[in-house]
Amino acid sequence: MDKVKIRILLQFLPLILPLNIYMIGDWLGTGLQWAFLRYQQTYLGNSFIPLTRDIWYVLSGTMAGISGLSVSVWCTGAIMLLIALLLVIWTAFWEKGHYHAIPPTFTVLAGILFIISCMLQYGVSLYGPGGFSIPIGIPVLLIIGYWTYRLNEGDARSPA
Repeated sequence: MDKVKIRILLQFLPLILPLNIYMIGDWLGTGLQWAFLRYQQTYLGNSFIPLTRDIWYVLSGTMAGISGLSVSVWCTGAIMLLIALLLVIWTAFWEKGHYHAIPPTFTVLAGILFIISCMLQYGVSLYGPGGFSIPIGIPVLLIIGYWTYRLNEGDARSPA
């Protein structure tokens, strides 16, 4: 498989990997979170919550305070992840040899924003009165960003 396909695959993986497992309050609910979707089980039932609905909750005032800020930071990270994927595709097909360091930088920044979002919601230790978070996919996201950067670094050294 050539480097272009590897770059695109590596950048697509964070969109399908679960990034976070969380528990709400004193086991009032649990969930699994991807970049653009959450699956949540609570005493009210099971829900698939797309990021667009979370954004609507924040904009309508249904979700405010720290939770609203946490969702806003997560949304920013998700948008950066999508931009990174689009940039990888763009640089692979239209800007050969240029700007390859930008998508992995966006990927790493998205990972940092995702972990900040979890910390805002559950505390710096990712455990608190609001529940807990296990960011299972976020370290993988950071590794993917690093690998993609290293893959690009090899291209920068090779003669054009």
